[in-house]
Amino acid sequence: MKTPPSVVTAEEYENYHPGNVVDSSKTKAWQGLHFTQFSHPKTSSGAPRPATADHILAFGCQGAVKGESKLNSDKWRPYVWYEHEFFLGSALANDRDSRWETLSGENDDLLVAYLHLSPRILYENAQRVINCNPDDIELPSKFGFKDPLMLQLGLSIKQELGGGNFFGNLFVETAANLLAVHLLQHYCVIKYPVKDFPQSAKNMRAIQKAKDYIHDHLDEDLSLEKIAKVTSMSSFHFARLFKEYTGSAPHQYVVSERIKKAKILLSTTKIAINRIALEIGYTPNHFSQLFKRIVKVTPASYRKQTC
Repeated sequence: MKTPPSVVTAEEYENYHPGNVVDSSKTKAWQGLHFTQFSHPKTSSGAPRPATADHILAFGCQGAVKGESKLNSDKWRPYVWYEHEFFLGSALANDRDSRWETLSGENDDLLVAYLHLSPRILYENAQRVINCNPDDIELPSKFGFKDPLMLQLGLSIKQELGGGNFFGNLFVETAANLLAVHLLQHYCVIKYPVKDFPQSAKNMRAIQKAKDYIHDHLDEDLSLEKIAKVTSMSSFHFARLFKEYTGSAPHQYVVSERIKKAKILLSTTKIAINRIALEIGYTPNHFSQLFKRIVKVTPASYRKQTC
């Protein structure tokens, strides 16, 4: 058997993990975050996996197992892993081997999801949000714990990928930053507090500036980083403050404004539907699916109803 490399990328990790890939973000242009869902075999006598260049946040999606595992070539330790519990493995120090048997029924699939988070995201948030030296970050591995926020984000990312990536990279960027700051606050050896941005006229003007930028660039591939840059805030602080002031996350607001503009163009012009899609930053196929999902009718039907 070929000896696996000592460190692999998130995409390469899919080739070493036991079981089958059910879903993957490999074909998406996501920056700093990779998602894979695996279907596990019911039993395993050994499943060595190399370390990854990213931090691993893995959680059980369905089923439970008991067995033994070892991390970073340490000794075997017994474990039980239940649905919605996490494994946290620090980048470059998360090579594992495990052997297990299912605790679920014979007809129940064992599903596990892996979030690979780039250390770069942690470093950037350490500098811009926490205002600490990123070289001081120490993220120890941890197994068999529950975290409601991480689970909510993980399931949302899973749903976003399975639902056609309708909210796009803007949503994934927001989720990656939230995960990074959450890890800095709660799972690093040193727990880093996050300073709040109090509501003020200055911040209100900054949010309005961001909204104006969004309106002027609906036809572009908008990213959280680009929009936040207009406000001179970190991506994390901007996303949190934007939701405070508007009631919507940036990715939700962008989709809402794009659909709003599409409705106006469909009902007041004769511009081709494919052209309208491009004018609001979508491919024609993506636009048609998203419009029907939100408005409940196709763009063509909406045009007939409103013209």
